[in-house]
Amino acid sequence: MLKVRAQMEAAGKSAEDLDKQFAELQEPEVNQAGKYVLMMFFELNNARQQGMNGPLPISYTELKAYSDLNDAELEPWEVNAIRLCDRVYIDKVMSAHNKE
Repeated sequence: MLKVRAQMEAAGKSAEDLDKQFAELQEPEVNQAGKYVLMMFFELNNARQQGMNGPLPISYTELKAYSDLNDAELEPWEVNAIRLCDRVYIDKVMSAHNKE
């Protein structure tokens, strides 16, 4: 999220506006069973590609590379859960960006 904020600051958003927008992005409550999937998403999110208009979706190629590098075969439901987190993240970032 720090990368997105830095990018928005570079685009001219005021610190006050960014504080308000990022305050709306609260961490969800997660049960123990789903925490490791969320942690995988956070790791992938930290290595995310950025485009001209903001964050790019995490690709299947990136998921495969993550799986190979960590010697962890991802189950289909885990991939789906990570991609769902990704869609929610991008939607939130883009809606915050579009509020300006």
